[in-house]
Amino acid sequence: MENNQSTESYKSILSTKIEKTWENFNLNNINKDSKFWKINFLEANAVGQIGESFFKELFSINNIKIKDTKEIIHDEYDILIEKSNLKIDIKTARKGKTNNTFQFNGIDPNYNYDYIICFGITDDEFYIKIIDKKNEIKYDHSKRSYYYYGENSSYEKPIKLVNMNPNNMNNKKLTLSTKKMDDFSKFNIFVNFLKA
Repeated sequence: MENNQSTESYKSILSTKIEKTWENFNLNNINKDSKFWKINFLEANAVGQIGESFFKELFSINNIKIKDTKEIIHDEYDILIEKSNLKIDIKTARKGKTNNTFQFNGIDPNYNYDYIICFGITDDEFYIKIIDKKNEIKYDHSKRSYYYYGENSSYEKPIKLVNMNPNNMNNKKLTLSTKKMDDFSKFNIFVNFLKA
């Protein structure tokens, strides 16, 4: 039996699927007056590069010297603080379209860094969560998983770091709700810690 479907009919089906997804994500109601609305349309790598270069500039204007000032570093960390040799990994995410969470990808607990700065961006706001890897990310041998315990680990339920995909046991993702994130004043506290 011969297939009589045309490429144009396939294009029509694909176009319908894209339109339906666009509507499901409520993208017809984009508020272009929002400060950071364009972040939703950038590729994930571009979003990550924005986060890295943003924090390098923030450290610079706060007189925190970093060792490698290249805009993007492809290593186990993104920023090396000159004074203390602290290594910082920057993870940047935009808020999900259907829920109030940020998914921070590419976290490898075995990498050689001291802190993870999780930087979450919405259309109008940005949030931060600074994670002390040594004290806040732990491996639970009985569950064979890494968990983020947070700075208030005595009473907060730990959050599991999930594998990015089944074939990659190293790279994890951490999903944090906007309620688990901090306002940006936490960055100033971190800067003061680095200056001490």
